[in-house]
Amino acid sequence: MESLKNLSKYTLENYSLNLKEFQEFCTNHQIIDTSDIQPTLVKDYFHYIKNEKQNKAGTVNNKESCVKNLFQLLSRRRCSGREPAKKMKQMVVGRMEVVKESI
Repeated sequence: MESLKNLSKYTLENYSLNLKEFQEFCTNHQIIDTSDIQPTLVKDYFHYIKNEKQNKAGTVNNKESCVKNLFQLLSRRRCSGREPAKKMKQMVVGRMEVVKESI
């Protein structure tokens, strides 16, 4: 996500849409600053896009990757010392994706 210059217009548009959706989810949960985002909120968002929005596995993976990359970028730029999505791992069960929090 840090080097956006080599990405296609389509990829950049998808990043933008995915991040706007995550921002709306955060706003709906009274979160307006990235430093207030906890791992449970990220897990709830992944559950929301999977079960309530019923996104397909590929779409869920793209959205999860986008959110994780956002926090990696913030961490690298020292805007945030944490990565609330870092411990989230994906497990493939048949065609269904299951998000599992690492302990």
